[in-house]
Amino acid sequence: MTIVDGSGNITHSGLEETCPYCEDTDCCYSCDLSEAVWDWDVPDRLKFNGAITGIMSMILAHACAGVDIESPEYIEGIETAIQTSNDNL
Repeated sequence: MTIVDGSGNITHSGLEETCPYCEDTDCCYSCDLSEAVWDWDVPDRLKFNGAITGIMSMILAHACAGVDIESPEYIEGIETAIQTSNDNL
């Protein structure tokens, strides 16, 4: 998973959930393909994606501060944070 590109920018991690119709992570069922459909999972998907964006920002900040974001302990902590975010929807 690539989180930081060579410029220090956060890139798509592949963790975000996408609209099942247009594959956009920010779609709130407003795309042409899903206009007439409402799915109660939309708010949860958007909350989860917001949590993932926050986690990615934290990882970037830690990397910039010199924290070893590739250590097994750090990765385990990130995996726990992602799972907890999903469990709390």
